[in-house]
Amino acid sequence: MNDFGLVSIITPSYNCAGFIGETIASIQAQTYRNWELIITDDCSTDNSTQVIESYCRQDSRIKLLRLDSNSGAGAARNNSIRAARGRFIAFCDSDDRWTPDKLQLLRLHLLPSRRQRQKRQRLKRSRALRIRR
Repeated sequence: MNDFGLVSIITPSYNCAGFIGETIASIQAQTYRNWELIITDDCSTDNSTQVIESYCRQDSRIKLLRLDSNSGAGAARNNSIRAARGRFIAFCDSDDRWTPDKLQLLRLHLLPSRRQRQKRQRLKRSRALRIRR
């Protein structure tokens, strides 16, 4: 499988202790392995952060950030985006589950194949020739 660069997966969390583990497990099961998961907790009142921290200790690709005050999912996403290091950003809510090939399928839509690149080059050359005439 080709490596197309680091993918930063952005997940906001708020009182999701009952299901965030399944979300994280679905990301860990990805066939494309070059990813980081950045979770920003929005002042959960349950044990969400403890559940997430247990995954952080097991997998260095998972990072937990915390907001100082409850600010909503948008602020949590933006906080994670600021910490992202990836070439691409993907969003996964705390109650979502991904199929194991999700990132690999995204790659097919985001990056052109060799054949597509060659076709694009031929098209650029033919346009350049028309402009010069």
